Amino acid sequence: MTERVWLDGALPAVATDTWAVMSAGRGAIPAARRILALPADTAAPAALLDVLLADGLAATPAFAVVALEDDRLTAFLRGPFVLRAERTDGTIDRVDGFGVHSWREVTMTDIRRVWCLQSPAITRTDSAPRALPARPGPTTASGIAMRATAAVTAGPDAALAPPRPALPVDAAPRMIELPTGERIAIEGDLLIGRGPRSDRLDGRDLPTLIALDRAPREVSRRHVRVSRRGADVRIEDLGSAGGTSLVDAAGTARRLRPSEPAPVAVGETAELPGGVRIRFVGDA
Repeated sequence: MTERVWLDGALPAVATDTWAVMSAGRGAIPAARRILALPADTAAPAALLDVLLADGLAATPAFAVVALEDDRLTAFLRGPFVLRAERTDGTIDRVDGFGVHSWREVTMTDIRRVWCLQSPAITRTDSAPRALPARPGPTTASGIAMRATAAVTAGPDAALAPPRPALPVDAAPRMIELPTGERIAIEGDLLIGRGPRSDRLDGRDLPTLIALDRAPREVSRRHVRVSRRGADVRIEDLGSAGGTSLVDAAGTARRLRPSEPAPVAVGETAELPGGVRIRFVGDA
């Protein structure tokens, strides 16, 4: 059995008992109408893909097709959709549709829960979107959450949005991982952006300057500061034009307030404009 909820939003979306589809951008509404015209017993996600591609790849909107049956996940992603899947052992896998010419296909087993959201729903909200039951038929949404086995909850909205897991006491990260895969130790202050410069010219506590190669112009020259004081690691948006969001390992995002340092834990990711992501990790 699969428990499913929509996350509140404005994208055309369609659900049945076995799958969910969201579309975005030009052609989204016609694509949703074609999905609705399918026979009610359509079960194969590949059949949905054929319908979405009916007008040719150039006219195909961004989309997310997600199906979770028992513990088997099948998904197709194109464009600004981010999928996070929690395996039965608690590990989290993350896949997105950014930058692909056609689409990205995902097949996984041993999946307990999955969340698929449009990227702006992650990066432009201070809290998780409101969750609504995913009844069969058309609706609007920003994302879908699925769980392989329904659970008894305290209320209609309980456990439907991506949860924030309890963190161990020693969860402070020791390193950041840049989009290139390079890892840098968090020692003192790190200034990160397209071309960071320090206001200080001398002294023992000069920050480490980290330039993000090939970052889009939406990323400010001095975008964020990461600092360590003992076991406390924090990230601060330095008044950037594009803003910064902090996403935990379960997919819940919160927008950082400029000049207000926020604590960071292992497994969290700072998302900057243009898909630039900085991961917080433990030891190398």
